[in-house]
Amino acid sequence: MADQTQETDEPSAPAGPPPRGPWLGRALVISALALWGVVVSLRLPDPDRPRPPSAALSRDAKPDPEDLSDLTASTTSDGHTYADDEEQQEPRSGPKRALERALAEAARLHAEAAAGRRSDPSRGDPDDQDDAPRDPRDRLPIAPWAGDLSPPAQVTYVIKRGGAMKMVANLYKMHYHEILAYNPGVELDKELPPGTKLVVYRAAEGEPSESVGSAGDGSLVGGVPMVDGPGRILRMEPWKSYATGHNVALLDAILREWSRRYPNDRPLLVGNMAQRAGGRLKPHSTHQSGRDVDLSYPQVELSGEEYNWREMNAKNLDAARTWDLLELLYETGAVEMVLIDTALQRLLHEHALAQRRVPKGELPAWLEYPRRPGTTEAFVRHHPGHVDHLHARFHCRPEEPRCTSK
Repeated sequence: MADQTQETDEPSAPAGPPPRGPWLGRALVISALALWGVVVSLRLPDPDRPRPPSAALSRDAKPDPEDLSDLTASTTSDGHTYADDEEQQEPRSGPKRALERALAEAARLHAEAAAGRRSDPSRGDPDDQDDAPRDPRDRLPIAPWAGDLSPPAQVTYVIKRGGAMKMVANLYKMHYHEILAYNPGVELDKELPPGTKLVVYRAAEGEPSESVGSAGDGSLVGGVPMVDGPGRILRMEPWKSYATGHNVALLDAILREWSRRYPNDRPLLVGNMAQRAGGRLKPHSTHQSGRDVDLSYPQVELSGEEYNWREMNAKNLDAARTWDLLELLYETGAVEMVLIDTALQRLLHEHALAQRRVPKGELPAWLEYPRRPGTTEAFVRHHPGHVDHLHARFHCRPEEPRCTSK
């Protein structure tokens, strides 16, 4: 069972007081000098000022204009402190007015010094710089490699250990007359040697390829099977490898970019997508409209273990590479969400904080954890059953008017 211990986004209390900037020092000096002047002036009588009566003021009497009890302060968004309606108040004079001015000046300088420490990365605790909410798009704009994609015009299947074309048709749940039309001259029942390539899809001119309905209640028009290539191992049954032509091209580009960036890493396992016409794909409640794909988590290589789907934990999850994969998916601008179990989100959250992987202010936009599942629209969200693989869902495209998202 996933650990339900909750953490907050509130910054922890600093170990000691923040370093004092030059403005704060000046404010303290001004305050000290003003207070000293006030003490001296209060001890000396003012011959020009009448002494107030000893009796208490009546209800109709006006208060002494130098009484500071009516002075309230308000702090503006820029951190400066002002007196309310100062221009409408009666002019003040004397030692208390000097005290008021000194305190106001000290507060202003203190606010400016504090603001300077927040805005200047060279001052204060660098962790304080990460608390402000941030949009990951400011740091990860849409990547050029994810644009101007062309759906595959043709997809082939390579026979690995020998077999007949009828076997390949069955793997894709194709009609025999379809695969015969794609591969003229090849007999349906003839045994073919390893390495033989057979066409399993060819785009028809003018035929649309689009997602219809929602991922959990939809269909797929003009489904295209996933292509092989670098950065991947196809680990789904071929009849579960369909998506829209654009999403196949996009996933191909993502995996090629993964291989380019991390050439020494193991390729990702690619799991279920959708069936040719979409609709219910057991055991999934989604994967119905050509917008979903299951991918393996980047794994730490453990001695004696075969590379395959497996439940992930703190021992075998490569948290750094998983963050790399999340950023890669985000850079496309075409991924609506990623489903990852809360227990693994917690590991990613801890890794991000410990390694300063992303600015702290970005974390709420990335991970649903530590908030309760279903209460946020973070990029990464929890859904049961995603401890051994992550699930990426692509956005509906403007060219798909019948496609719907939650």
